[in-house]
Amino acid sequence: MTSFIRRLPGGPLTKAAVLLAALAMLGGAAWTGLAFFGTDPGCGKGVEKRGSEGTEECTGVTDGSYVFAPNLKEVSARIKAENDNIKGDYVSIAVMLPMAPVQAFEQDKTLHEVQGAYLAQYRANHDSNSKKPAIRLLLANPGRSHTHWRPVAEQLGTLSQSGSANLRAFFVF
Repeated sequence: MTSFIRRLPGGPLTKAAVLLAALAMLGGAAWTGLAFFGTDPGCGKGVEKRGSEGTEECTGVTDGSYVFAPNLKEVSARIKAENDNIKGDYVSIAVMLPMAPVQAFEQDKTLHEVQGAYLAQYRANHDSNSKKPAIRLLLANPGRSHTHWRPVAEQLGTLSQSGSANLRAFFVF
């Protein structure tokens, strides 16, 4: 490609513009390929896009590594960090509630519920005189109005049977 660019008529700005356009096309092609043939770049591990066109949303279970809504970014990061710091024996507890409601008052309610769950996890792991096992918190999003509760509940059931997840309880709000 560099020999092709060297043979182009014009100065360095023209050649730079051609190179930039080629890189943009290559990036666009890669993004399109991922969107159609690869994993969905909008959802993370354990989280799937569900719903019909126009009402799609990312639902599923995460350890805080996927952020369901912008207002949950900070608390999700804290949950992820707390989960990653656990050494030794642990049990997982999941909180299942719609994580990305539309209305502002519901977003505030969801934020406070997730913050409360994180606070309970943190206090259990740090202020309980080192009692074991540690608590690993999972966030389960069944979608707005609990629309996709069944596949998320099945995912939680699978995690409860998994030796690595060690899911022992989940709460539905």
